[in-house]
Amino acid sequence: MIFGNQSASPYLDKNGQRLKDVLAAIQIMAEYSRYSASLQRWIFLITGTAEADQTSADLSYWGNVFNEHSEFFRTDQNGKIALIHRRVLGFYDIDSERDVSLDERGNMSEADRKRTSRRRLTPEQLTSLMTTAIHLHAAALQAQQARKWWVAPSLGVVGIVLGAFVTAWLKGEGAG
Repeated sequence: MIFGNQSASPYLDKNGQRLKDVLAAIQIMAEYSRYSASLQRWIFLITGTAEADQTSADLSYWGNVFNEHSEFFRTDQNGKIALIHRRVLGFYDIDSERDVSLDERGNMSEADRKRTSRRRLTPEQLTSLMTTAIHLHAAALQAQQARKWWVAPSLGVVGIVLGAFVTAWLKGEGAG
């Protein structure tokens, strides 16, 4: 496909909102007490739209944001979405904010284990992820512009050829 967009970046959505929404998702998901949640819960936390008021368009849009940006987000077998970076962090008790070792967590009751989650990101980690998203967006814009290098020269060539035809036609009209 010569003229089409062969590998469109998800950062270059038609509304121009994708980077803003990826950054919002990263911020909320980095700070929320739970490291994973349902799509509907993340939509509520990011946009403020109550789960009962979320439309199929909301679910589709945000589902695409999370699925198309696998450099930041993953969905588990239960449909819960997480910020990947938090998956490598240690566990903590949500109520006391105390670190919990894997051994300690393994010996907890199911109810107590449900009160644990992965640690929140540090400000430096959050800044790093946001900077990465901004750089990926900038690279996508640059690549998009690079794919259009041929437009201006092509228009110039078309103009020259068209001008030659018009000139030849006018000379032909003047002779006849």
